[in-house]
Amino acid sequence: MDEWDDLAAEERLHKRLKKGKISQDDFDAELRELDDFAPGSGAAKDAAPAKAHQARRNARKHAQGAKRKHKAFKKGRG
Repeated sequence: MDEWDDLAAEERLHKRLKKGKISQDDFDAELRELDDFAPGSGAAKDAAPAKAHQARRNARKHAQGAKRKHKAFKKGRG
């Protein structure tokens, strides 16, 4: 059953990449993280540091905010 969960997680990541919600680099990093916790790798799923995940999330949110501000500024100058 774990293989199906891994496949579903990978598909969700690909869907987010396709929609442009994450960059190719983020996709690769998340995919590597999924592979690191595959059965037989010796690492437990709970062993992932929450801070690294939070840092990636914050960086994405910051980038999205910067895009919005740039777009609004550009629109205002018309």
